[in-house]
Amino acid sequence: MDNDLLKENVLLRNEIRILHEAAELTADLVIQQFEQTEIEKRRVEEAVAHLEGFKRTLDQTSDCVFMFDPQTFRFAYVNQGGVNHSGYREEELASLTFADLGPTFIPARLAEFFAPLIADPKESILLETTHKRKNGVEVPVEIFVQYISQTNANGRFFFDCPQYFQATA
Repeated sequence: MDNDLLKENVLLRNEIRILHEAAELTADLVIQQFEQTEIEKRRVEEAVAHLEGFKRTLDQTSDCVFMFDPQTFRFAYVNQGGVNHSGYREEELASLTFADLGPTFIPARLAEFFAPLIADPKESILLETTHKRKNGVEVPVEIFVQYISQTNANGRFFFDCPQYFQATA
């Protein structure tokens, strides 16, 4: 009987050793995964800080910068200059399209009008047109429009109005 107890004791010790080693391995993996997650979190935080800095820079320019989706023509981004000029809040601009500010553009023909820019992103258009502010006032502007393609995502149309404030002064 002592022999059986001894064998059982050895088996239990082996099982405990194996469980202890497995727990150590699991703890090591959890620590490594946590460290990797922290590294990724820092990278994301750095990228967000970089983008926020970029946005603050664009917001401080006197030009109006607008970016809009090439399929819906809804604004994806408008800098503070564009917000100030248009009279709309950022949230309101997110629901508007290029044609909402450009009363001379026919919404149904925007895709046709901008198709050459999508076909050749190196191309750009310089337009003299008017923008309609929230208060209904139409202001003459000169805008530069270009399609910016993005990897793994839909591109964006970008336009800025370097003559916005000069035209309204």
